[in-house]
Amino acid sequence: MKVPDHLGCGEALAEGQWWTYCGETDMGQTAPARCTECGGDYKRESDMTIGNPRAEAVGKRVAGDITDVRVTKGAVTGKDPGKGHFYVSIVKSVLRLFASAGLFAVGYNFGITALAGAGVLFFAAEILGIVEELVD
Repeated sequence: MKVPDHLGCGEALAEGQWWTYCGETDMGQTAPARCTECGGDYKRESDMTIGNPRAEAVGKRVAGDITDVRVTKGAVTGKDPGKGHFYVSIVKSVLRLFASAGLFAVGYNFGITALAGAGVLFFAAEILGIVEELVD
């Protein structure tokens, strides 16, 4: 993909970043994504390749960026959510269980099977959500 020089060099950016190419933009809604060579913050794919002279020139900075990041539940973070997060999540789940039971009751009492069915499905999904929290 060749982009105009004023936007960027058009080189492929390293995986795991929002943009794919240096100079890529969302139809002018934001400034173009620029690699480090073009004065931006995005790493180029060639910078991340082991054995590449450019990657060796960047040295430990590239390796440090890769190894110093912890991944928790699919999100890059340096913080463990802890017990407070767990308790708040359980309270939210209990509220959702009551809401889904209410939805079922309204559907059942008024003979609206779609509402009753939705209540049952929401209830079952929330039970699975609680199990998911307990398993992690």
